[in-house]
Amino acid sequence: MTVIVKQEVPWTELEERIRQVPLKAKDADGNQIFPYANARISLRSVHPEELAPSSFYIIERNLQLQRDLRAHLLCQGYDSLSLRGALELETPESLMRLLPPVVEVMHERIGHHNDRGDIDYSGKTAHIPVHIITDGMHRAALARELNTSLTVIHISNIPHEHPIYALPNGWDQVRVFTDVPKTMEEKKFYRRRDSYALYRDFDVLGCGKPRGTGSGQVKR
Repeated sequence: MTVIVKQEVPWTELEERIRQVPLKAKDADGNQIFPYANARISLRSVHPEELAPSSFYIIERNLQLQRDLRAHLLCQGYDSLSLRGALELETPESLMRLLPPVVEVMHERIGHHNDRGDIDYSGKTAHIPVHIITDGMHRAALARELNTSLTVIHISNIPHEHPIYALPNGWDQVRVFTDVPKTMEEKKFYRRRDSYALYRDFDVLGCGKPRGTGSGQVKR
């Protein structure tokens, strides 16, 4: 792998671009929907154990790509797990942009299953804020593998009607695969059948498709 850092994108510029990320779907009048427009957005250093995945799988070759990419960037004075903005990268094949993983705070209805006490709260629920990895699962998995913190783009105050497309799951449910699983049930707790409409279109940030597929893209 040959990767050269061509340019740094400062946080102030990156934050403004994030606010312009639309949903894949449009509203009833055909207008774009911007779920982050009025959100609270900041950079935060967190340990991956503090975050909830939104996927049951990671791809081994993409995880290895992140290991290799980090090693190359460290030689140039950058840590892909501790970015303070975005990096414009050049490889022999393409130009690409790397930014911190994206974490969204979603208020999810959580059931109380008291497995460390003797009082039964079956049927009791509450809306609890959950910090969910929206984008950058492979780097979060790498940080967890290294037992180290990572810098994320932390987004909260997102409109209730524009949730992340998948419900959170536990790290204990995440498995490493050689290829993307074939069925919805193997991939995620999808929020609904047409969950694609809830995808955030990170293409506007120069980062490719939601799952990081396609040529010239860093699998996040």
